[in-house]
Amino acid sequence: MVLSKTESRDFVTRLTLQFPKKKYLLRALYRKFKKTVSPFAGEVFRLSLDKTYQLYEYWSYFKTVEILRDIFGDSGFDASNLFSASPADGGLSLRLTHGTQSRVTISEKVKVYFQRYYRSINTPDTIGSYSHLMIPDIAIEYIDKLGETRVIILDPKYRVYQIGVTSALDDMHMYKDAIVNQSFQRVVQGAFILVPELPLDTDITKFMSSDYLKSQRLGICKLKVGHLEDENKLRQLLRYLIQA
Repeated sequence: MVLSKTESRDFVTRLTLQFPKKKYLLRALYRKFKKTVSPFAGEVFRLSLDKTYQLYEYWSYFKTVEILRDIFGDSGFDASNLFSASPADGGLSLRLTHGTQSRVTISEKVKVYFQRYYRSINTPDTIGSYSHLMIPDIAIEYIDKLGETRVIILDPKYRVYQIGVTSALDDMHMYKDAIVNQSFQRVVQGAFILVPELPLDTDITKFMSSDYLKSQRLGICKLKVGHLEDENKLRQLLRYLIQA
């Protein structure tokens, strides 16, 4: 027999998924999972394209916790308050905790918060603001050698090239002056903006030098993903301030 003609044919295999009776629940969980792995959505980090700066704030917070843990070790570390269960779906998802409840204990004397609320000092809070409510992105609270509570403020600025260094540093001055203890004594020992790239402002070198940061306890720290040199400089600065 001689084949005189050939034809190509497409073969289709049909696969049917059999869902259990509660298939609507599985579909809902799948949709939630799909959102979670999406770059800009999910129950933990719900981001839109115009709020990608929040991703830098979250990463800077986690990196600060990691750096402090490297400095003080694991013996007293407790991050159980880092996330909280969402009541909207019966605790099936997690959200990053904000405010006073966000406390991560690094050691007996060092704690770090994400967007901690510093309310008016007229409240029973040990530390607060002598004016209005203030919410810095990252607050490190520690006990110094004299037994006094001190604070270091880190404020990630993903878009510092838009708002300018001067405006960002004004916020750092405000935190240093306004956050006080019950005796109205200033407690902020350092306030620094974190940037992933160097700002476009002119004459900013002095705000980034190690000597300036340590002496003035205010300035700019470059902190970019994957740059170990940036992390090491921030580690050295925090160790110097807290252990001074």
